[in-house]
Amino acid sequence: NITQPGTTYTENGLQPGYTVTISVIANGNGACGDSPAGTATCIANDCPTVDLQITSFASTNFCTGDPAVTLTANEPGATFTVNGKPDTTFDPSSLPAGTYTIEATLNNPPCIYTASVTATIYLTPVANFIMDANPLCNTNPATFTFTGTADAAANYTWDFGVGATPATATTVGPHLINYSTVGSKTITLVVNNNGCIDSQTSNLAVDEPIGTTLISCNSTTTNVDFNWSAVPGASGYDITITIKDDLGNIVSGPTTLNNQPGTNYSEGGLQPNYSVEIIVVPLGGGACGNGPAATATCFANDCPTVDLQITNFADTQFCVGDAAITLTANEPAATFTINGSPATIFDPNALGAGIYTIEATYINGPCTYTDTETATVYSLPVAAMTATPNPVCVNIATTISFTGSAGGSASYNWSFGADASIATAN
Repeated sequence: NITQPGTTYTENGLQPGYTVTISVIANGNGACGDSPAGTATCIANDCPTVDLQITSFASTNFCTGDPAVTLTANEPGATFTVNGKPDTTFDPSSLPAGTYTIEATLNNPPCIYTASVTATIYLTPVANFIMDANPLCNTNPATFTFTGTADAAANYTWDFGVGATPATATTVGPHLINYSTVGSKTITLVVNNNGCIDSQTSNLAVDEPIGTTLISCNSTTTNVDFNWSAVPGASGYDITITIKDDLGNIVSGPTTLNNQPGTNYSEGGLQPNYSVEIIVVPLGGGACGNGPAATATCFANDCPTVDLQITNFADTQFCVGDAAITLTANEPAATFTINGSPATIFDPNALGAGIYTIEATYINGPCTYTDTETATVYSLPVAAMTATPNPVCVNIATTISFTGSAGGSASYNWSFGADASIATAN
């Protein structure tokens, strides 16, 4: 109870909507005492309507790394919390991806007004990718593998450049891509995660294989000369040489000569009909490596036909004492032997009786030609005889005997004179 001298009373510190009931009794000093009580009830006014709004956000979707947003409201005195923590900014660059409640509070005692906004920070993707080969040979596919970061729901837009099959893709991959053309390819990946976008662009060099070569050759009896066509894009040539004799036996090689700059090779010192095999590999400096090997086999020429003849033997029968003969052949450079000994003349008198082999030899490079004659030198016979008896009487026989010398193959022609019982004999 409060005794008041005046006729007013104020109750402070109420909350909106609180009720206050007052009973007032006028104090009387007379015999009748105080007045009857007068009672009244009043209610504290409700808070005035305030449409508090957070005005900072044009959009409530953000990406990690976006700049900070200063928190504002349509009532200047508002304060803010982010997920319950007081703050004055909403900073996606310092917050992890996720959903956040931003609440504004306006305190106008005894009235408190609030407003809230839900904002989402999405992960900004990293659109990194790798290629399994760069440069790439267009006979092989390229594999593109995503190595960045993105949410599971992210969208992928690949562009693999001119000549690619497939040309584009919309999944994370890996992607196996073939190229029908060569040159520099521009590869682009765009990753979109709820509007948060990152991209990567890389260049891929696509090479084509270098070709093979065509080999030709020219030969002599001692040399084989190879030539091959130049291969565009080749930095040089590896060549491998194998030499075989005319029976197919390897006499040299295989011998490899690396990185030869030219397009020819010569092998000398051969024998006729020797074969030389060459393998030529064009050297490629690009992704496709070396070109296909080309192989050729060429033969040293056979010796040309030469009909070598000893030309000065009209007869091959000689007698001791016959004149010497200068040895000649139809090839002026021919040399001669008699029974294996070098000679330039055939001298029956110096040689004596016997059988002799005259050989002519003509050498032209690796080629050797021969011709032979067999000549016989006979001893001169001595035609001596005796008659027994001598003298002899007519009609009495006498024996005529050979007392000279002659070879076993000698022939005899006898003439016994007139009136002989045998005129001749052999």
